[in-house]
Amino acid sequence: MEGRDWRIMEYVVEAIVILWLGYMFLYQNYLLYNWHRGLPLPSKWPFFMIAFGIALLFLAYEIGKLEKNVPSEINPTPEAVDKRLDGDTNEFMSKETKETEEEEIRAPAPESPREP
Repeated sequence: MEGRDWRIMEYVVEAIVILWLGYMFLYQNYLLYNWHRGLPLPSKWPFFMIAFGIALLFLAYEIGKLEKNVPSEINPTPEAVDKRLDGDTNEFMSKETKETEEEEIRAPAPESPREP
């Protein structure tokens, strides 16, 4: 599986947790503030549906944010290829190459004065 698939599975699990917590929060708050002893318990479905809507909104937001980060074009434009070849972006560099370049750029820190 790719990293994108793992992220989507992670977002689905988070949405399920948000669904459960949202349902419990909404139903408990309703019972706490509007329900009185002796009355029959209200239906749980409206609270479940509201929590489902909240979880669905969360999932749509996160997947939309994930889709924005994924390149939309399979064949990049010639300008994008030129930028990559010129070295303006280093998105195709390996981690080791990035780390060595960062180490070369950093200047050594000056030594602190020693006390007698």
